[in-house]
Amino acid sequence: IKPLKEALDIPVVGPLETSVHLASMLGRRFSVIVNDESMPKFIVERVRDYGMDHKLASVRVSGVTYEDLGFFSSKDENAVRDKIRAASIKAIEEDGADCIILACTSMFGHRHMLQEEFGVPILRVREIIATLPITAVPDAPHCIRGVINLRGKVIPVMDLRMRFELGGDSSTFERACIIVIEVEREGRLVDVGLLVDAVQEVFVLEEDQVEASGDFRSTINAGCISGLANSPTGIKVLIDVDTVLSESQLGLNLFENDAPAAPSEEA
Repeated sequence: IKPLKEALDIPVVGPLETSVHLASMLGRRFSVIVNDESMPKFIVERVRDYGMDHKLASVRVSGVTYEDLGFFSSKDENAVRDKIRAASIKAIEEDGADCIILACTSMFGHRHMLQEEFGVPILRVREIIATLPITAVPDAPHCIRGVINLRGKVIPVMDLRMRFELGGDSSTFERACIIVIEVEREGRLVDVGLLVDAVQEVFVLEEDQVEASGDFRSTINAGCISGLANSPTGIKVLIDVDTVLSESQLGLNLFENDAPAAPSEEA
């Protein structure tokens, strides 16, 4: 890369430099996950060359070998993912990273495993809408981005990234949207918008597919997790919507225009 930069009059960037600059925009601090002990010094030097060392939280060694990541590897794929995940969690919990760079391109196929997907009960969802202009509300909790006007109804919008302190800005994602959910507060139904990066899918869960979170380590507060779901596309973290909202200490003045709760029709 360096000889090309010196020889050409146009910008030349490599995968690591691209990843570093992108990570610096997505979060406050990033960590780089590498395969072995020979890489950290090299990564630190390159990040310093890019002028981004002030945003580097750490370089963590996963212990995964290049042979483990090979196409014809006989290594248990789950064991490989567990090593990458363990290094990433340490970077988040111990080093303060809110964005992860997988330094080896062979790790690319495991990136979805690190991007936690959260599930909410579909019966609580009123609708899913594209992002709308959000008006800030003075003295609102930090995770409340403000309110939107949805067909003449004022609805507060909670930023789940801010609520869970994940860093980044959901509104910059191409598929960002607002999930309007219905919750009961003080004996009446109110609508709240949840700003999320994207909506992936709707899936049906059988009772035996949901497990208690137990010792599962997540990037969010364990009290906000109602369980884990094993769906066809991977593990989903099910969030307890009521807990998420009650702990956010939303002001009731945000819900002045909501109607009284209707009687439950559940058997």
